[in-house]
Amino acid sequence: MADHVFGGDWTSDKLERIRKYLHAYTTIFKKNPGARHYLTTYVDAFAGTGQRVSSSHQQAAEIGSDDSDARSFLKGSAQIALEVAPPFDEYIFVERSSKRVKELQQLRESFPERKNAIQINRAEANAFLMQWCKQTDWRQHRAVVFLDPYGMQVIGQRSKPSLRLKASTCGCCSRLAWQ
Repeated sequence: MADHVFGGDWTSDKLERIRKYLHAYTTIFKKNPGARHYLTTYVDAFAGTGQRVSSSHQQAAEIGSDDSDARSFLKGSAQIALEVAPPFDEYIFVERSSKRVKELQQLRESFPERKNAIQINRAEANAFLMQWCKQTDWRQHRAVVFLDPYGMQVIGQRSKPSLRLKASTCGCCSRLAWQ
């Protein structure tokens, strides 16, 4: 597996907050009689590989540290979402890098009980989300859409208003966007 290096302490904090939010979200939708009829979806628009190596671990490895933890892989947002209990009904991972998509495929093997619920799309996030929002029947679905782009993958100015309008108009998505 190729190293997917990014983030620092703030990344770990952010991912822990996401884990807590996703747990609360799925718990509400599974236990609340008024909400349990909805199909729940987790969408990670910039999914990466599902794992990461923090920059501090990468730096330790580069200077030849013998610390066995220096090369340990940490959970990324996709893996964290798959571990949440109760689970979502479906998971949609969007990644434009074919190399990272191949690594995301391994999540199906790591989570065999969710294998059929995992959809992996090699696509540009903006275009995918616009189409997905239009095609989804929001009378039956609810979703968390996690938007956490890498540097220059930010949603373009032309697409941003439409995406915000769609998400807020339909009242369907709980969007987690970090800037």
